[in-house]
Amino acid sequence: PCPIFFVANYSRAACELPAVWPLGNSFESTYAPGVIVCETRNLNAVGSIYWYMWQPVWLVYVVLACSGWGVIYYTVTRVPTEKPRHVAWDLSLADIAGGFTVCGAVTVSSFLLEKIISEGKLYVALEPLFWFMIALLAVTAVVQVKYLNRALESYDASVVVPTHYVLFALSSIVAPSILYQVNR
Repeated sequence: PCPIFFVANYSRAACELPAVWPLGNSFESTYAPGVIVCETRNLNAVGSIYWYMWQPVWLVYVVLACSGWGVIYYTVTRVPTEKPRHVAWDLSLADIAGGFTVCGAVTVSSFLLEKIISEGKLYVALEPLFWFMIALLAVTAVVQVKYLNRALESYDASVVVPTHYVLFALSSIVAPSILYQVNR
């Protein structure tokens, strides 16, 4: 990604721009050099983490996941019921957060391993997104532990563990696949 904070050794060459990129809104449109497309669209770098974060599919997923988390949270904590709830209610709160944890971990490790350690681009540590993802990792890890422990207090481990395994696997596959557009 191109740095937001301009430091002494910053140059436009530090940005990762594709050789060519479509001028229109689809991959079938005519192509132009990536530098021109990034400058005309005022993008940091097509294909950078900033670019992925503003894709409509990811934004829709974030809204749906956060809304779903809020509805489940309200249902679990505020709506009284006479019969016991299924273990998936508590675990859904942990596992929706788990999808965001995986996205944050992939982003932080990409910044660290690909940019800072292997390429020596220390200015990447100044990126706000890098620190936002570290904070996201911390918050979602606490949320996961809280609701996983809550499920283990209320239900038998022989029910919690397989249910958590399935729900976490689903969310940890779906969220990063949507964010990083694995299907392309």
